[in-house]
Amino acid sequence: MGRNDKCFCGSDKKRKKCHVEVIESSYVEKLYIKYFKIEHSLSEYRKSNEEFKNHTCRNGCSKCCHDVFAVSMLEFELLLEEIRNKGGEFAQNIFNKALKQLDILERDYPSLYNRLEEDDTMRDMRTTVAADADIYSRSHRLPFPCPLLDEVTGSCTSYDKRPMICRTHGTTHTTFDLLSEDTEVCEYIPSRHDNAASTPQIDVDELMTNNLLEVKYNGQTILPRQYPILYWFKIYYDKNLKKGRPIYSSLVPSFFNKKVGTITLAELMP
Repeated sequence: MGRNDKCFCGSDKKRKKCHVEVIESSYVEKLYIKYFKIEHSLSEYRKSNEEFKNHTCRNGCSKCCHDVFAVSMLEFELLLEEIRNKGGEFAQNIFNKALKQLDILERDYPSLYNRLEEDDTMRDMRTTVAADADIYSRSHRLPFPCPLLDEVTGSCTSYDKRPMICRTHGTTHTTFDLLSEDTEVCEYIPSRHDNAASTPQIDVDELMTNNLLEVKYNGQTILPRQYPILYWFKIYYDKNLKKGRPIYSSLVPSFFNKKVGTITLAELMP
């Protein structure tokens, strides 16, 4: 893709006037493409389904920002870039907020906190995901929101770089939602099946962002563990502090320039 070709984001602008800073075929570009594909699906659905404008998931509701959910390291790196772009003072305040919340988490939710502290390096990813999902489900709501939420306006301070789960939870559905037992999506959406009837269907593979980080090691396929956004702040704080760098520094800058499939296991565990 050349600088004069249309940008991958679907804006119809030339790349040189749009996402010129995103390296072609890089991990970040592939992540952006996944995001923009979802956004396009939502936009097209909204155009042909007038009632979707009145869906429960809309501006002003931030209940799921108090939820416990995992995001990939790649997604957090993109969020961190947005935080850095807002300046050092903003970044410091966000980190301070996150670390204070973690103190509350450790005190009031010791089982969840201790699970996050467990080292699952080289453990079978299916076992890790199952164990995480089990403990997350026990803490449906936390007494504090995501550190990136502006509690005054009820809006995300890094909305354009928000993770996949924030883009799709409640506003989309998959075949799994149709085939599984009917449960609530949240306290405002009591039926997963009814919600599926009024939201666009998304391919499960489109939601998988962590799979972009797949690496081979000793004949095994390895995926890095995902964590809640809150805990990623601790990981980056601890590692950057140890290295004598600003706490909001990238741990994997190669996400922004390396092509998918070329990253090493060592880079994912800096």
